Amino acid sequence: MLDLSALQLSDWWRDTYLDIDDWRDLIVYACAGLSTLSLSFPVVDDPTAISDGLRHCFEAVIHNFRPTLIPTIDIDWEAWSAEHRDLDPRVQLGSSGWTVVDDTTRPVDIFGA
Repeated sequence: MLDLSALQLSDWWRDTYLDIDDWRDLIVYACAGLSTLSLSFPVVDDPTAISDGLRHCFEAVIHNFRPTLIPTIDIDWEAWSAEHRDLDPRVQLGSSGWTVVDDTTRPVDIFGA
């Protein structure tokens, strides 16, 4: 498992891998924490396009991963969060409604239909 505190999140979001065929435009939300990066794509888009978009997102993560010897526990969350405040509103930092969804919170009904 990658320690994502070593991910340069701003550089990831601006990476040219995400410019190829406008993959960035397919991303609905990117929820990032010190050890996680969750991406949300619309289910109405072409599955092949989503698959290719995920591949480009992963390549951008690898491209912008800068491993350090500093353990995640020593990372200053406030400083890390402040460093990335200027990103696109689709990049959510820390906990959000999407990052708390797991096996214990399913099924999720956001439309109340």
